[in-house]
Amino acid sequence: MREILFRGKTFCDGDWVYGSITWNPSRKKFFIHTDWEEAKVIPETVGQYTGLTDKNGVKIFEGDICWFYGGDYYSGLWEQNAIVAITDMTDDEQTHYLKNAEYCEVIGNIYDNPELLEGKGWRK
Repeated sequence: MREILFRGKTFCDGDWVYGSITWNPSRKKFFIHTDWEEAKVIPETVGQYTGLTDKNGVKIFEGDICWFYGGDYYSGLWEQNAIVAITDMTDDEQTHYLKNAEYCEVIGNIYDNPELLEGKGWRK
């Protein structure tokens, strides 16, 4: 069973926090609960851990930007040496991604490093 973990950027200082998540409907806010705090986070930045790590052991979250540098690219979903954002994938893409996670490296995320995806023709 995979670890259930979320991350999000805090409203107060823009730092990333990691933990469980709750939605407070009366306050219309998302909160991430860590071992030591409850942090109000920017909803657009909330992402769930995929259950996978990259070649360096870094946990891969929704919204991360990964550089794929090898593996089985014959399906045509991704090309070798492609940079992709891990967001809103189809089932086929998720299957392909799960199969090739050891051939990628997290190089940023769509919130802090959007320039990694600009004007390159890379998949968003």
